[in-house]
Amino acid sequence: MTKSTTQALHERLDEDDKKHRYQLSTWKRLTGAKPETQLPRWVVANPQDDTEGSSTSPIIAPKARTRSTIVFTARKRKSSIWSLVLFAIISIGMTIYWHLSVSHQTIVGQVEAMMKVRKLINVKLRSAEKDVKMLSREVASSVAIFEKQFQERRQAQDEGRDDFLVAFAEVQKARDDLDNLKKHILDHHEMSEALQDTVRDFSLQAGLAKYGPGSHKLRIDLIFPDKSEGSLIIETADLSLMPHSVFTFLEMADYGLWDGCSFVMNAMHVIKASPVPYDDSHFTSMERARTFSETGLNGPKFNEYNEKYPHEQYTLGFAGGNSPSWYINTQDNVDIHAGDPAFARVVEGQDVVEKLERQPTQNGIWFRQRIGIKEARVLRP
Repeated sequence: MTKSTTQALHERLDEDDKKHRYQLSTWKRLTGAKPETQLPRWVVANPQDDTEGSSTSPIIAPKARTRSTIVFTARKRKSSIWSLVLFAIISIGMTIYWHLSVSHQTIVGQVEAMMKVRKLINVKLRSAEKDVKMLSREVASSVAIFEKQFQERRQAQDEGRDDFLVAFAEVQKARDDLDNLKKHILDHHEMSEALQDTVRDFSLQAGLAKYGPGSHKLRIDLIFPDKSEGSLIIETADLSLMPHSVFTFLEMADYGLWDGCSFVMNAMHVIKASPVPYDDSHFTSMERARTFSETGLNGPKFNEYNEKYPHEQYTLGFAGGNSPSWYINTQDNVDIHAGDPAFARVVEGQDVVEKLERQPTQNGIWFRQRIGIKEARVLRP
């Protein structure tokens, strides 16, 4: 290699070195990085060797390595940003899940507390009803005694006895006792109405918490003696209109208490369902009655009647008498059953109701063979 060639090579290396230093300073300013090493430069393996034909050649560091390092750094930063975004999304999801879990536990606790309050109210209401009945019997007995004594005094007066004034005083005393009994009964009646309002309010709150507002639908699947089947779609009254009756029927179905029971009677324009098994393979009547009683769902605690929801055709009503039995009105029974709770109606399956009416009975009342209720369930949206 000649001297002029060597000098030209050194000049070229100096120019490249300046260029690389400029690129390095620009890269530092843009990235803020402080690398420990400089950008690669041209290096002559043996600058003193100017012999022509030397096998040693300049070694040039590839510029592509510098670019790949910068690209790799940018990708690492992008990956870090997406990691932060993913972490934030997971944190938000865990927070939402925790809040939902706490809300669910709170609702479950409230429903359990409501169930305890309902049982306590049921006990007090039954006690008040017993007191009212006992007082009514006392009033009836006092009235009978009063009438008997009055007749005896009238008879004594007719016979000319002198104790008429004594009899009059006793009659007056009996009247005073009767007035006191009536006042006592009125006080108990007011207490009973207050308890009924409490039961209504509890049923409304519990129904809203478990099923939501408005009316609700149920599906009742039937099996006939010839093994044919049919279904009824029931829609309840608005929960706010008949809260106690609607909530009681929904709870019966939700607990599966009507599964395996039957329709037993077709009389006086109603078809009645009772907690009686339609065959001997499920349970006994006493066992199912015990189940209704243990759950506190052995019928409504009072006759919740509302004139806005009368006993029209295809409506459902509770039989009353602290019994879970219910019936379907096969015709308009507004006048006959006024006072009994009507709480729902058949919105699909009227042909199944007509098929129930056609089933043979004995003595025009009881079905010869019971029609089974395979299943009764609340239809949730």
